[in-house]
Amino acid sequence: MQTNQMTRELAEMLIRTSAAKQRYHNCDDLPDFIFLDYETASEEDLKKHGLDKYINHDSSRVLMVSWCEDGTKWYHWNYLMGEFPRRLTAILTDPGVMKRAFNAQFERSVSRTVLGLGDSIGYDDWRCTMCHAYMMGFSGTLDQVGQQMGLPANLAKMKEGGDLIKFFSCPVPEKQRKANGNRTFRDPLDHEEKFMLYCLYNVMDVVAEMGIAVRIDKEKYPIPPSEWRLYAIDQQINDRGVPVDLRMAHNAVEMRTIRKEELLTELRHITKLANPNSTQQLLPWLKKRGYPFDDLTSASVKTAMKRFAANLEPEAVVVLKKRRWASATSPGKYSTITKASFEGRFRFAFQFSGATRTQRWAGRRVQLQNLPRTPKSIEPSDGNIQKLNITTECLRKGRYDELALWMAEPMEAIVGCIRSAFRAEEGYEFRVCDLASIESVVIGWLTNCKWFQEVLESGRDIYKSFAMHIYGIEYDEVTKFQRSMAKPATLGCGYRLGGGMETEDFKRTGLWGYAENMGIDMTQKESAEHVSVFRTLCPEITQYWRDLEFAAQRCIERKTDVECGHVRFEWKAPFLAIRLPSGRRLWYYQPKMIKKTMTNADGESWTKLQFTYMGQDQKTKKWVRQFTHGGKLVENIVQAIARDILKAGLMRAAADGFNIVMHVHDEIVSHERKDDKYHTQERLQKHMTDPIKWAKGMHLGGAGWCGPFYMKD
Repeated sequence: MQTNQMTRELAEMLIRTSAAKQRYHNCDDLPDFIFLDYETASEEDLKKHGLDKYINHDSSRVLMVSWCEDGTKWYHWNYLMGEFPRRLTAILTDPGVMKRAFNAQFERSVSRTVLGLGDSIGYDDWRCTMCHAYMMGFSGTLDQVGQQMGLPANLAKMKEGGDLIKFFSCPVPEKQRKANGNRTFRDPLDHEEKFMLYCLYNVMDVVAEMGIAVRIDKEKYPIPPSEWRLYAIDQQINDRGVPVDLRMAHNAVEMRTIRKEELLTELRHITKLANPNSTQQLLPWLKKRGYPFDDLTSASVKTAMKRFAANLEPEAVVVLKKRRWASATSPGKYSTITKASFEGRFRFAFQFSGATRTQRWAGRRVQLQNLPRTPKSIEPSDGNIQKLNITTECLRKGRYDELALWMAEPMEAIVGCIRSAFRAEEGYEFRVCDLASIESVVIGWLTNCKWFQEVLESGRDIYKSFAMHIYGIEYDEVTKFQRSMAKPATLGCGYRLGGGMETEDFKRTGLWGYAENMGIDMTQKESAEHVSVFRTLCPEITQYWRDLEFAAQRCIERKTDVECGHVRFEWKAPFLAIRLPSGRRLWYYQPKMIKKTMTNADGESWTKLQFTYMGQDQKTKKWVRQFTHGGKLVENIVQAIARDILKAGLMRAAADGFNIVMHVHDEIVSHERKDDKYHTQERLQKHMTDPIKWAKGMHLGGAGWCGPFYMKD
């Protein structure tokens, strides 16, 4: 594929001569594959309201399209040329032609809806270059991925694109409509040179997409075919969407506004401040009453309330609690649901391979993988959902006064019931199954940890079993509190968390901080003890950290493959790959061993070689060299294997006709008719927990429920 043949000069020539080429309507001799890119226009705001609303808006249309056939034949069309190319329509509707695009979901959806090609647009014949890049450890936009790969200037995305999109694809601002002849959009004939530049930008996007595809060539860096079958299922799930209760979402937005104003009124009454929501006004008032920090970030407020409550005056505690609820951002998810949903469905919520390294799904817009927790006072208990049902009905019917009587803090219910806004249609129900303790199951199998395997084989609860060793008691003597205290170490210590310490800004690290983030308050001493118990109990896991580090170093230094238990390190320059038991690989770009100075809690320092690679920093979002270690590698591998187990369940359930509308980490949600006796929750659970060929000896288990709305059971 000779992408460098398309220079800017050749692209300009293509655009200037394309109108005269009758081959655009020749439907003979179709290619094996194409790369394509659309530029569209609409009165709908894509960023504000999402893809579903955008493609279904009456004003949405295709301004232009560029495509390249078989890597050599180039085409460009824009709407000034008249009829949409019959050749491209034939290509798009031919399942034998592979269609490739960066964020192919957009091109596929535009083809289906805006162009009106509907179900003649399939799923199996699309490949997303963006998802492919994400599989290889890259992230971000077309421009960002190109930069991360170091694409040369002649293959890079044009920088002028943002301004051109705003100029031609978005409506003219109201203030400028008169000067534009009272037209909603600008006429390209009034701005010929600028429109030419936009067409050029469109062509060069295809050039950039192809440049990225060359860098991650499927022959050099193979992706299992099953991943693309899964991608097709993912696109069907995204198209299907999750049914939503729009009445509840609208009512929740209104009730949030009411409660927020009530809280601000109460805060003004207590503080006598004009705007108690202003940090500049409120912070001095709080500091006079014992507040220890110089900011009001959620982390600082949380720390002050937990660790310095004794120093705070009672009215400061009241103010901090009320301000917390007044400034809660989670209810904004209801607004997103109302703005982005179309015909009672919330679509395009899942980004395939969105999580760097593990290739788990990432959430889009509402972030279904990161919904607020249901308040403990109303969360389901032993199958009893009566309290949650009552609260949900208050929100559905807009009964704010009733909600205020029912809940001590109405905003807590508004925030905590977002899951309930995802509601099955009349005559249907959600059938849900999740994998039991999946990360514990995987780490025990991966490391062949005797303790984990014995507990799982016996069918005992993993957290209660660990609590036995912490507290030196029998299994049946473990209390609910002791079980919850055992949970952080059971989940986190396998990834090499230490006991933890407190930083100068009062942040806790290690298991101590991990537990705090889970809402479990333990002492630093308890944290250190739990780490010690775990490492004594699970020597196979601690040894595996060292084995992985040695394997990575040997693979990099010797440029050779190295086996390490169930996985294999492979040298595929410029990548180091970890081949998983499923055959899928985790990719680490530009790996290198670098000396790093380490310091422990006692201030002792030493230097060691550490495995590094290029990746996006999760906090800064910058592309930088990242250091990793055996514990983090175990975490990557465990979560990746857990994802592959979910993949197996998704593919089995989809093949069996389940109407999957959602999946969250280790859980699948199907939307089925109540009278459907075939697609049962038990059958879904069987698909998720049946043995997998590459995971012999893994103790998979699951549980589930059926109900009218989504919840955490």
